[in-house]
Amino acid sequence: MAEQRNCVGCGQVDDHPRDVVALADGSTAYYHHDCHARLDPPCESCAWLVQHKGDLVGHEWRTQIGNVHNALTPEQLAAAHPSEKPVVEQFLNGQGV
Repeated sequence: MAEQRNCVGCGQVDDHPRDVVALADGSTAYYHHDCHARLDPPCESCAWLVQHKGDLVGHEWRTQIGNVHNALTPEQLAAAHPSEKPVVEQFLNGQGV
């Protein structure tokens, strides 16, 4: 089972996949992809992921993120600066990849 974490957006604590955000003070904030996609302005990489999510949650969503990540070519993985890549290329269940 994945680590239990809070979501800054909704306050829930669970093991669902998260986007990890480094804050200016050096701390870290975690957002469910759905919650981060609903910000104004939205997180573009989370919005992209949510478009491909359907009804998946928890373990099924974590598995799908892994499948998408594994399907990317090395060229796709290297295409953009790390801070510009979709979440799926930066994090897998809140862990740096």
